[in-house]
Amino acid sequence: VGMGSNGGCLLLREQGGFAVCSSSGVGLLPDCELGESEDVLDPAVVCHPVKDMFDTRSVWLCSGRVDENGRILVSTRSLCDSKSDASTGGEDSDGEAPVTAGKGVFRVTFDPESGDHAHQFLSDLGKDCSAAGIAVSDGGELFFVDARERRVRSFEYGDAVGEERECGTSRMHSGLVHGGCVDAEGGYWAAEYGSGRVVRVMNGVVDRVVRVTAPHVTGCTFGGAGLSVLYITTASGKDPDPSELSGGLFAARIPGVKGAQEHYYSG
Repeated sequence: VGMGSNGGCLLLREQGGFAVCSSSGVGLLPDCELGESEDVLDPAVVCHPVKDMFDTRSVWLCSGRVDENGRILVSTRSLCDSKSDASTGGEDSDGEAPVTAGKGVFRVTFDPESGDHAHQFLSDLGKDCSAAGIAVSDGGELFFVDARERRVRSFEYGDAVGEERECGTSRMHSGLVHGGCVDAEGGYWAAEYGSGRVVRVMNGVVDRVVRVTAPHVTGCTFGGAGLSVLYITTASGKDPDPSELSGGLFAARIPGVKGAQEHYYSG
């Protein structure tokens, strides 16, 4: 099933179905549509955060999660990122991660009284914030990987974005991070596109590594009984040397590690 546009992510909704974040904006998709034989998803678009600030032909919504208050946090991705990702594994010609305009993080909030899906640009993070692999903990901590510096950043998070927290200096793989999640201990897991692995950063140090037999890792999340299984998604379309398992879904149990509960978008 195709997204029908540059994407993106699927997020769970309290009312059933999914919220879809892509180049078309934020759309709502009933459960039943995923069970049909249509080739392309067709969510009902309820807001378009990127439209007011950036060129929608080259910037779209990408990595997202839902916070404990049922609000969507989603970052943007640019066409320049995609070209660099496909041709150089996420680096530009001088070996550094690409620096592009049109970056930022948005929050989408549903108002049950008006029925509106309002979006807010998180200006405290800046208009040129190259956030990838967004994840947020119930303890009030926002994580992402800075795509320029390839390091994990962490901020106090609530109704507003607070002070940046010390998160160590560990640099990630040279490829772009596409997805992230948190575990019950507060560890941050990042899916490293191009490296064939997912890593956990805890107290500023990479202390766990899960490798899969497909290089283009796109996302990770916990599920299964007791949230004890780490599910890892991969891509095959831009893989220059695909394996038989490229594009497949992997599952791993990590001794002593369980995931944090996922939240549902209230809209």
